[in-house]
Amino acid sequence: MMKLFVVVLFITFVSLISCQEEIKTEHFNYFKDLRDKELESLVNRLALLDSTSLLYQTISWELELLQTGVSNELIHKSICEKNAGSSFNKTLKELHYGEYCLQNNLQNIAFDHFRNAFHLSKKMSDSVLVCKSLNGILFVISRATDNDSLQKKRSQDYLRKYEVYAYDELERFYVEYYRNYFKLQSNFKIDKTELSDKIIKEYILAQRANNYFGFIEYYQKNGVYLEVLLDQPDTALAYYDKALTIIEGKPNYHFLQERVKGLHTNIGIIHYFNEDYASAEKEFNKAYSIKSTKKRIKNDIDLTNWRAKNYLKLNRIDSAALYFGKKDSLYGVLNQLELTAKIEESERKYNVDLARSKTRLSIMLFSVSIVLILIASHFSLRYQKGKRFLLEKEKEVLIKDRELMSIDAMIKGQEKERQLIAQELHRDFGNILATIRLYFKSFQTRMNEIDMETNDMIDKTSQMLDDASDKVRTIAHFKHAHNLVPDGLIESIRKYASTVADSGQIEIEILHYNFENARLNDTLKNILFSTTTELILNVIKHSEANKASVSLTNHEDHVNLIVSDNGVGFEEKDIENINGIGLDSIKSWVKKLNGNIHIDTNRNRGATIIIDFPRI
Repeated sequence: MMKLFVVVLFITFVSLISCQEEIKTEHFNYFKDLRDKELESLVNRLALLDSTSLLYQTISWELELLQTGVSNELIHKSICEKNAGSSFNKTLKELHYGEYCLQNNLQNIAFDHFRNAFHLSKKMSDSVLVCKSLNGILFVISRATDNDSLQKKRSQDYLRKYEVYAYDELERFYVEYYRNYFKLQSNFKIDKTELSDKIIKEYILAQRANNYFGFIEYYQKNGVYLEVLLDQPDTALAYYDKALTIIEGKPNYHFLQERVKGLHTNIGIIHYFNEDYASAEKEFNKAYSIKSTKKRIKNDIDLTNWRAKNYLKLNRIDSAALYFGKKDSLYGVLNQLELTAKIEESERKYNVDLARSKTRLSIMLFSVSIVLILIASHFSLRYQKGKRFLLEKEKEVLIKDRELMSIDAMIKGQEKERQLIAQELHRDFGNILATIRLYFKSFQTRMNEIDMETNDMIDKTSQMLDDASDKVRTIAHFKHAHNLVPDGLIESIRKYASTVADSGQIEIEILHYNFENARLNDTLKNILFSTTTELILNVIKHSEANKASVSLTNHEDHVNLIVSDNGVGFEEKDIENINGIGLDSIKSWVKKLNGNIHIDTNRNRGATIIIDFPRI
């Protein structure tokens, strides 16, 4: 009987070991397919998994992201709500949070999650999850700025660990890939022969791995090195073409299209430096037609900047101004995305802390008396309410910052467009008018025998040319006034008004109260300046006034702006339909800052516009 028991126990033990090995082999294949970007095989494997399991959901979320470039928020929410339990599931959740933060450009938070995943998987001696964690860590460090020197110094330590845990040829390829990357980042004066040897060694590892995506990464990264460090643009173009050829034979997945976008951008940059601006525009246009994920928005900013610079070389000033404005707008979008993601991460951490607090409270129920439980519950609820209150305040601040950044980006984009247009107008149209005037003066000196009536027409035409030249010069001078309060708010408005009044057509009085020691937010200064100049331009263009006044009053909780004129005014019934004369932008700024605007006017009695901007 005892022997039978021992045999049964041994068989049970062997079965458990086999089951564990099967599970290990199972998740090994899923993550290997994910790393190798063999998505068709991965889809077939997922059909064998329980769709409610954490492994299924984390793999499915990343698979959908690779296919479409879209984060499935329902799956993400489900992953966040699941109780991890085992170390394996905890590692899966940390890896998912790391990838999710990467999509939202939260590099530092992503680094923390990948590092947590590394420590958990290291304790389990799970080489697959260790390598995925280290790959994520090194990817984040490779995208770090020069200011993040501490992280970059630690890259060598993580590379050594990666080399120890690399379980196949493709992982060893990525070790060499990142080693070369960080060495070149820290020393751009590397010997050319040494660099060529490193490129060859990396190619041998890519051949051994025999993975199509590894070859794409190899050709794209080393194409940049050939172009920038070895000064071999033709060889670099050949590398980029090889990468594009590999991608052409693959399905139209989004992660591959992002690579295509980067390759066309790099090719366009080579054409730009070769001064082949037409070819550069074709490549930038191909890249621009491919939609990016939030993770790649910084690449979109770079592409937009290159395209704007290329348009300048093609002398397409309007297009250049448009894309410089788009670049500023993208910076605003990036800031908004980062703020939104930080809010979501704060909420997730709060929910985790809340769940832990509830768990601790449950344990206390078995170890303390009813009285202590009631006291603990009371203080726990107060703590939770206080933390929720702080979180709501933090969210309000972040949302307000996001709105201000959006306004800043809009104002700066408009400013760059004004400067470019003013420069082009002054340089080209101003020169043309000056040349016409010279020819006309010459013509006048040779027309001594013409009759008085014709001579009077010539004098009037000459005066009109003088007026047109003066107006072009005035518009060109306006670009200096739009440098967004370089001399302080009041002085900048005063200089702008003086420039306008120099035309002799209108007198502008500037009044200000309580601004001696005022400390206004830079965003509010920019909005006040832009609003004031916009209203003065409206007076000049539409009111037919010869006098106007600007009054600025700094109150404790708001700033009051009043602009009035003695012009023709308009009827009260037309107030709702005056967006077309420049007030649409002003109304937008007032609305975003929760301000108030009031217009007092009547036909032939002038107009007064009163605006209250809250202090921010």
